[in-house]
Amino acid sequence: MLRNWIRLPSIYKLPNSRLSSTAHSKMDSEEVATFQKIAQKWWDPDGPMGALHSMNSLRITMITEALKSSSSTEHFPLYGKRILDVGCGGGILSEPLALLGASVWGIDLIPEGIEVAKRHASTQATHRWSATPFGAPEYSCCSVADVASKNPGQFDALVASEVLEHVSDWENLIKDASICLKPGGSFFVTTLNKTVPSYLLAILLAERLFGLVPLGTHSWNKFINPDRLRLAAIRYNLQPRKLLGMSYNPLIDRWTWTPSLAVNYAFHAVKETN
Repeated sequence: MLRNWIRLPSIYKLPNSRLSSTAHSKMDSEEVATFQKIAQKWWDPDGPMGALHSMNSLRITMITEALKSSSSTEHFPLYGKRILDVGCGGGILSEPLALLGASVWGIDLIPEGIEVAKRHASTQATHRWSATPFGAPEYSCCSVADVASKNPGQFDALVASEVLEHVSDWENLIKDASICLKPGGSFFVTTLNKTVPSYLLAILLAERLFGLVPLGTHSWNKFINPDRLRLAAIRYNLQPRKLLGMSYNPLIDRWTWTPSLAVNYAFHAVKETN
């Protein structure tokens, strides 16, 4: 009974149709093509998404620490939380959040990634999901704007991890994110700062020299200064709570928190209650 109540009602689930030209226009065609090509490698920890797999150690910690409540348990610290995972790709963050007790809805503009996410969840042992409060994540190929128009104020948290730097209208995404959240709901972001060090590390070294991620994955012009992100959040009734730098060591495939915001950083804000 509780599982059915906490999940999104079926009338809210959007059709997993192919992307419209409007949806595609929010991402550069080259970036869309890049993610389509590597979609089948989402679950390869040694592949182009490897750094995102290891990033889970930080982003899951940030999310669980912020969302723990009186309903949390030792095994399910996210028990009962409705989480919208924006730009979920193959579901490498959605699944761990569901295993921690959350009711997770993953959305993405790349249909190939959504198909990978659904397939991976369906191939896991049945007992894995039956042992969780709300089962496997739900997945849809749609935008945040689609969700906001049909599901305002439905979510305890919205996660946009490594997403904003790939869309041309990231401020509108934040506006729609605020609409999706309940009053007091949390907005989580990880992204890249627009600095010389971020160009050197994320593009010149990671893409062009060492090939840690496919060439064309990022566009430095889309990287976002933390002050711009903070001001945009405030504009849409999201009050900043935490801003932390993130550092990646590719030699040991490990992420750590750092005081420096020069390259990668994480941001947490909470929707105002009045």
